[in-house]
Amino acid sequence: MKVAGSLIVITAASLLGAVAAKDMDAQYEEMRYISQLLMMLQSEIRYSRSFLSEAFLQLSKTARPPYDAWLRQMYHRMERKSSGSFETVWKKTMDEYLGSLKLPARIRERISLLGKYLGGADIQLQIQQIQLVNEEIQQEMKLMWEGLTAKKKLCRCLGVMGGIFLAVLLI
Repeated sequence: MKVAGSLIVITAASLLGAVAAKDMDAQYEEMRYISQLLMMLQSEIRYSRSFLSEAFLQLSKTARPPYDAWLRQMYHRMERKSSGSFETVWKKTMDEYLGSLKLPARIRERISLLGKYLGGADIQLQIQQIQLVNEEIQQEMKLMWEGLTAKKKLCRCLGVMGGIFLAVLLI
């Protein structure tokens, strides 16, 4: 009975370590995808000379969930023009649709602040702000990538070792 319980504890702790490692991969992937979306938004603004609401609608057609719903909602709220300032709409919809994403807090805050600069009349300022945020995301991704393999291995090892330690304590 003790052996079976110990195996269950070790397996559960090992799975926790594997889930933590998978969360790191998911966080990196979300940062990569949002960087792509920002580049596409920048292209829509720069080359298509689309209004921001139209750019959101175009992007929503190719974006994956939950980004597609977020972009569609941005389009609808901008078209209604009754939801307040662009910055307010940006922050509300971002929290509403992208709140559950595994993004680092610093990146989430920076993307949230982007709403302050979008929606203005100056296209160049919008493009520069998108580029700046995208560069910050790229830098964060680079830093994350450098230690990602070691951190994932550490999570898995800590899961297994923690499970063994807990099993020994319980025996």
